[in-house]
Amino acid sequence: MDRVYRIGAVGMGRMGMRHVRALAASDRWDLAYVCDLDEARLAAAHEASPSSQPTREFQQLIDDPTLDAVSINTLSNIRPSLIRQAVAAGKHVACEKPLAPTAAEAGQLLNDLRGSDRLITTNLINRNASYVREAKQFIDEGQIGELAVIRIDHCTSGLAWAERQHYSHHAVEGQVLHDCGMHYVDVMRWFAGSEYRAFNARGLHFWKRPFESYFMVQGEFENNILFDLHNSHAYSTLAEVGRNNSRQEYLGSHGVITLSHDFRNVTIQMNGRSRTVTKTIPYSGKNLDTHYTEFAVALDTGDLGALPRIEDAVIASQVSQRMVDQAMAHSFVNFGEHEEPAPALAAADC
Repeated sequence: MDRVYRIGAVGMGRMGMRHVRALAASDRWDLAYVCDLDEARLAAAHEASPSSQPTREFQQLIDDPTLDAVSINTLSNIRPSLIRQAVAAGKHVACEKPLAPTAAEAGQLLNDLRGSDRLITTNLINRNASYVREAKQFIDEGQIGELAVIRIDHCTSGLAWAERQHYSHHAVEGQVLHDCGMHYVDVMRWFAGSEYRAFNARGLHFWKRPFESYFMVQGEFENNILFDLHNSHAYSTLAEVGRNNSRQEYLGSHGVITLSHDFRNVTIQMNGRSRTVTKTIPYSGKNLDTHYTEFAVALDTGDLGALPRIEDAVIASQVSQRMVDQAMAHSFVNFGEHEEPAPALAAADC
């Protein structure tokens, strides 16, 4: 089908602008509105999508009977109210994660929306990535036998204190293991095809900064698959030359898959029963083009297909927050003193 759907986008921050650009470039969506309370952000969004109508009033979006959907990319403390209003007005919803500032509020939102026939999906980025999907297909084909161990490291340079906006973002969205780590909590559950049974979480601070943390979690799923997760935005941050450690590994009874990237290129190594794949491809970022193409297909068919359900986002939020709470209930020690960062070092992207 080639129907073009009308959508309005609200929240024009760093991620919100990425959604605007993806929607403006899509041939399946007519970005009818951009919405933000901040005039400068609103002007930037309108410049990126000149055919859209800028507005500071979210009510204008949900009152428009020709609008099919809304894209909600505000901070999480505002999302629940907007999602409820949009669904009540009959709009389909695509939104950023986490759904709410706390796992309890996310669970309440899920309960409130049960029974709605509106399609609601959340941007859990690993599910959009072609290389992650290729790995999932390799496993589904039986190439690595029985999946037994999942190991994920997503550790990047951060400096939350260097960017006031980024620091306030974490103050609302939570510790890195919730805000960023829920992507990896979700993808491990997706690959395991099972729910989390038990885990042991630990963490520490760097430089006496509340959001410059390192978390490590080991545990198991109900189907006995083991996992090991490391997540931080304080990795090599103050080194002369920083680097990233973003790696996923899936170990099976008959093979192994390793995916790694440096935000420029992705290296794929898949060793299976009858196939071996080794290649490097360009890193494709958030893959929002895939996200919105599949959201349009979902509106065509009435089925979200491979897109994550609201239940997936709530579980990822609840489990990752339990990990944070468990880690911080232990002695959360500090390493290092605060230094002024090198001006050229950018904040982490997750």
